[in-house]
Amino acid sequence: MSSQADPDHVTTPESSDAERRGNLRAFLSACRSRLQPKDVDLPRHGHRRVPGLRREEVAELVGVSSDWYRWFESGRSIRVSPQFVARLGRVLHLDAFELRTLYQLSLPELYDIDIALQPPLAGRPVLSPIASPAEIEPVARDVFSARERFLSGVAVPAHIRPRIANSWVRSRAIGADPLRMTVPAITLKDELVRFRSANTALLSAAAPVLAGLASLALDSGFAVVMADARGCIIDMRGERDVLRRLSSIDFEPGGDLSEAACGTNAIGTTITDGRPLQLMGAENFCEGGSNLSCTAAPIRDPSTHEIIGALDVTADYRRIHPDLVSLVVQSAVEIEERLAASRTRA
Repeated sequence: MSSQADPDHVTTPESSDAERRGNLRAFLSACRSRLQPKDVDLPRHGHRRVPGLRREEVAELVGVSSDWYRWFESGRSIRVSPQFVARLGRVLHLDAFELRTLYQLSLPELYDIDIALQPPLAGRPVLSPIASPAEIEPVARDVFSARERFLSGVAVPAHIRPRIANSWVRSRAIGADPLRMTVPAITLKDELVRFRSANTALLSAAAPVLAGLASLALDSGFAVVMADARGCIIDMRGERDVLRRLSSIDFEPGGDLSEAACGTNAIGTTITDGRPLQLMGAENFCEGGSNLSCTAAPIRDPSTHEIIGALDVTADYRRIHPDLVSLVVQSAVEIEERLAASRTRA
């Protein structure tokens, strides 16, 4: 692959949407140029002035019109679905690394997320507490110390991420208990069916996405969590031992993860300020989350753009990884796309 398609180049903090479109154009052109018709079971007709597949051939294989694909590859502002990106990746024979690059360049949401995950000059990513797994333990100790000082009455230390600092301040102002060890219940278990029924469309659209994430989470120590707009857990999947450990702190369906109930936490804070967030350990306001790492993204109504829920993956804090942010955001976007498609069919 040519250096023009280098994903390290496309995720710098100085990147703009115009640059993203230019890099998408160069990336797809490079991907097409390395394939021949025989590679994708197409007949070859006559001499080709340039090597590789033509745009109209890619369009035919993906299942879109030639004009639409030409507009997309040329960088026009066209919204695409994760399903389309996946089909295009299969047609172009992309490996896992290249497919991730295609997602970044095709979906501005992911592109913006990846820019935010690049460590700024101050050394800290915006959406994750760490830049690499090697930082987990030092950052965990540092945040624990900072939280202890904050709870003793000292101002939030300057090196704590602004979103976390603001949420800590909000949590203290609304009276969240920092010593709380369990997740409070927003509803009794026998009433949970009513909460789930109120979110039937959301759960139906999310079901295949949650199943896919859960299959990745099995034997990996992660739980996949779906909350409604209030922060109530309405679906939860994962390996049995992981779910059992989370259940020991009442982190289970029916639990209330709103900021008002639990203070700073990935789901509650994401719903409050409307942006994806990864946090770990003592970044959680309440003591019960001090050993957890959670990565959440909001889910918005495709028509009104109001937040209708949040998707989250949760594990022991030592399993945190910045790349989880892009995965969770991508999955949240797919849920929104499925919800929009279901309304079109209705």
